[in-house]
Amino acid sequence: MKRILIIGLYFLVSNKLFAQSVKVFDQRTPARDMISSYSRPAFEEMPLYRVQLKITTGSSHDAGSDDPVYVQVNEGNEKFYLVRGMNNFVEGSTVEYDVLIDDIKKVEHIKFLRFGIQGGDGVCFKKVELLFNFEVVFSKEYSGETGFCMDNGSSALPSSLQIAGSELRNSPNWNFLGTRAQLWRPFKVISNAWIKNIVEAIIGNQLYQDGVKMNGSIEWGDGKTLNGAAVELWKKGAHILHFDLDLKAVINNDFDPGLDVDFDLEFSCEDGKIIIKPGNIAIASDNFSSLTTLLDGFIDRGLNVFGAVSGIEVVYGPDCPVIKQMSRAKSKFTEALDFSTRLDSNFPRQFQSCQKAEVDNSGNIILRQ
Repeated sequence: MKRILIIGLYFLVSNKLFAQSVKVFDQRTPARDMISSYSRPAFEEMPLYRVQLKITTGSSHDAGSDDPVYVQVNEGNEKFYLVRGMNNFVEGSTVEYDVLIDDIKKVEHIKFLRFGIQGGDGVCFKKVELLFNFEVVFSKEYSGETGFCMDNGSSALPSSLQIAGSELRNSPNWNFLGTRAQLWRPFKVISNAWIKNIVEAIIGNQLYQDGVKMNGSIEWGDGKTLNGAAVELWKKGAHILHFDLDLKAVINNDFDPGLDVDFDLEFSCEDGKIIIKPGNIAIASDNFSSLTTLLDGFIDRGLNVFGAVSGIEVVYGPDCPVIKQMSRAKSKFTEALDFSTRLDSNFPRQFQSCQKAEVDNSGNIILRQ
């Protein structure tokens, strides 16, 4: 009797389920948009919402480096420096780096991986992993504890490491199989950790474009100047995140004064694109006499990430100078998130995006239609 009742209940529920449209929800992190009408593009045409490199440095003595390491992915783009607010490329460490290159929007735009180092302190890679939209699509491990070494200051070692596009595309993960079946799906949430890493990557790359340490340059803070993490953020309003950067100025070998930079990022969607507007930029130093040098260095290098700035007015308040009245072009932050959050069902390979961007209490960006 129980069996008959169960079978009858099964058919009743089944008929009701299939009589109406079934919504599919993706409960993974980060959440993806699972609307069934979207058509999956070819893998080479897949939009790249996030590109990361996971680098494992060799574990032998002197396999690490204090010099900035960069990557290039095609012949047309500039070097992108992999510099987070930490001690980078330490022997035996594994660190993920966001790669934010303006003209890399689809898989087909990545032609190779070329790594180099600016300076004479060589580095050794034990393992290189490439991630698209949070999934590993390529992985290569080098033999021995040391791995592959490159050094500009040695005639015995190559000055760069290049992984050809053909080798990348021969990876067994360069496809939509297995856990990568939904890899092409756009995201509905941009986590606070993702935003933090974007800001860290953009600022780090911008500050190290000169490549080598020199007097008057700006770098990430160290143990003497850091007050917490190098990049901190929190919700300031319904559409605004506030950021606090801990940097330092390279003035001399005896004392490099700290530089605290605060700013807001306001998130919105305009014409189907995610727009990020920076504002309320404030700069403070623990050495007031060095502020002129600090400001010159930061305006020259750091402010470029906020867009093409002009009409800068520096107001010296009781605590710190405030930079305001900036006219902005498209900011580096907007370029970093210049992707669709939805694919147009009528034109599946064309960009379409959100109507609204909101900041939740945890500092995540919620994208809504």
